[in-house]
Amino acid sequence: MRTIEVKNMLLFQPGVLFTPYILTLTLLTLIGSYHSFKSKHYGLLIMIGLIHVVVSPAFSLSIGTLILGFGIIQVYTGFLNTKKRVKAMRHE
Repeated sequence: MRTIEVKNMLLFQPGVLFTPYILTLTLLTLIGSYHSFKSKHYGLLIMIGLIHVVVSPAFSLSIGTLILGFGIIQVYTGFLNTKKRVKAMRHE
């Protein structure tokens, strides 16, 4: 019996079967982050940003750095906007 060796075939690498699901999750969370920012739900924006940070290594060879950047910016924006504002005191 003769076997054919296939090297570096993308189809048989681990994690490839879940890539369409992760890509769909990423696209849905990108849309959700836009809507949560527009409707000023900053807690949801923080959670979506954390999802982007966690998902970004799955796309490390393509758009992973862009997704990681979006995630970091979303978490930072969410934390900045959830802080309670304090009025500045003016001494006269």
